[in-house]
Amino acid sequence: MFKITRNFVRTLKPKSKRYDVYQPRIHIAVHPTGRLTFAIAIKRNGNQSFRKVIGKYPNNTLDSHQISELQKRYRQWYLKLDDEPTSLPKDIDRREERAEERARDAAMDDDYSSGIVAELVADYLDRHASNLKTGDQQVHMLRPPTGLDGDTLEKCGGGILQTVWHTPVKLVSRKDLLRILRDIDAPVWANRVRSVIIKVFNFAVEHGYLDDSPATNLPKNKETRRFTVFSDEEIKTLWPLLTPMMRFLLATGARRSEVVTMRWSNISKNVWTQVDTKQGVPHSLVLTPWIMSLLPEKSSEWVWPSPFGGHITPAHPTKIFARDIRGKVGMEDKRLHDMRRTVATRIAELTGSAETADRVLGHVLGGVTGRYVVTDFRDLKRDALKLWSDRLEKLVDGEHDLRKVNYQP
Repeated sequence: MFKITRNFVRTLKPKSKRYDVYQPRIHIAVHPTGRLTFAIAIKRNGNQSFRKVIGKYPNNTLDSHQISELQKRYRQWYLKLDDEPTSLPKDIDRREERAEERARDAAMDDDYSSGIVAELVADYLDRHASNLKTGDQQVHMLRPPTGLDGDTLEKCGGGILQTVWHTPVKLVSRKDLLRILRDIDAPVWANRVRSVIIKVFNFAVEHGYLDDSPATNLPKNKETRRFTVFSDEEIKTLWPLLTPMMRFLLATGARRSEVVTMRWSNISKNVWTQVDTKQGVPHSLVLTPWIMSLLPEKSSEWVWPSPFGGHITPAHPTKIFARDIRGKVGMEDKRLHDMRRTVATRIAELTGSAETADRVLGHVLGGVTGRYVVTDFRDLKRDALKLWSDRLEKLVDGEHDLRKVNYQP
């Protein structure tokens, strides 16, 4: 490869007629005005078959930065075109495409033997996710494709990995996973999907499907902290439209994932004990008679049963609130999870203690203290929840008659 230097360029002085200077794969045209044109040039069978201008300059007094940039462009093209003096870019592209095709064809036979994504997901859900508190949610997120879009012939209606569902695990690329994340418009949900994808492919590495994970360092969206709580007037406006479960969420501040999995056996008299919590520590709440009256009639082992068997999913009340409720009262910016923030805020205001609100919400003590303090704070939570329950009951003024709500789970 030829080295372009300042001294060489200074020798390119104008003459009465244009003249050309040739170096390995570079053509320099020197014009009578002193203008210089540098171009990548390749001849085949004596004729110029390719030409790409990489620099034009008014004269031969290039500074060190211009020389450096020109040499950089020349080097990039020279290396791209390899050592064959008559190679053209289209030859290189075709050669790379054929090599990729051969490698992919060869890999398909070998990589199918190590399993496709569908098999990896099944193994992951069986060995790993089944032991997680968020296992049901991950089963839903990683569900298989349920059909095809008639117009685009793309898989639709399935889980987050439906576009690579039948792809050998070893052939799933970082680009495939980035495409999944970029197709998600909601930044926060994209982050949740990212987290599950990383877990699945880390599992693949740990269990011998892969040597390296394609999900390493996937980009994460910045999440903006929400400060939204429902005002008294907003609660009064919303209350007649809320389903019994939503009212229960607003009365207790409990997590949706823990409410939807409520069993009647978890309630003894007026004490609701959450055994399998997000924090991994049992959490109990003493429910007031008014909160107990928000529960539906017993029809199965689940407090909030699904018509399809089992219990409804945590996503169900969220969808109902977003689709059918908030728009009717002009609260498009509100979310169902804001109810939990509202309960925490009101209890902190009523008791003068953010720590008390923490206990009601089921947050565990952190640091060394959390290792040594072994108590459920039942009395503290009972008194705090009663303050909020009494306040909420007065606020909605008896409008909690469940007969006013046409509830369809």
